[in-house]
Amino acid sequence: MIQTIITSEILYKFVIPLISTITIPIIVLYIETKLEKSKNEIELHNKISQVREKYQDMLCEKEVSEEKFYLYTENYINMYEIACSFYFSNKVDKNNFDILFYREIINIVEGLMKGDDINKFPSIYKYYKYKKYNKQHDIQYNLFIAIITIIIFISLSILFYKVII
Repeated sequence: MIQTIITSEILYKFVIPLISTITIPIIVLYIETKLEKSKNEIELHNKISQVREKYQDMLCEKEVSEEKFYLYTENYINMYEIACSFYFSNKVDKNNFDILFYREIINIVEGLMKGDDINKFPSIYKYYKYKKYNKQHDIQYNLFIAIITIIIFISLSILFYKVII
């Protein structure tokens, strides 16, 4: 009967390099994804702020033509339609998106949108339904975070084990 014992030499030569080659690219990919999502959030926030400011300025005017009102309202809702499509294509961090835009989207759907607008702005309505009636967390996102956390924990445990030996 042959017994194999993991010696520190085997650990240094095989196990740690193997885990490093697996975890480092995953961590880099995770960081790059977070940075890209943050960039998208900032751009969306800036664009929405500009459109919202124009929309609010228009609402403060004494006389506004019906055409101008509908044009500005549609531009305003369109920006949130784009934002919601980013949400569902995972181009933004969903938790940050909820913090930034949740209340405004609920107000748009419940206040500005009419029955036929559901077909015109499907992403907004989809987000509204998802958040209003199905408040579950995004399971895939939470699972990904859990897996990354476990991999990092195992890697650090092995490295600390290496230091102790």
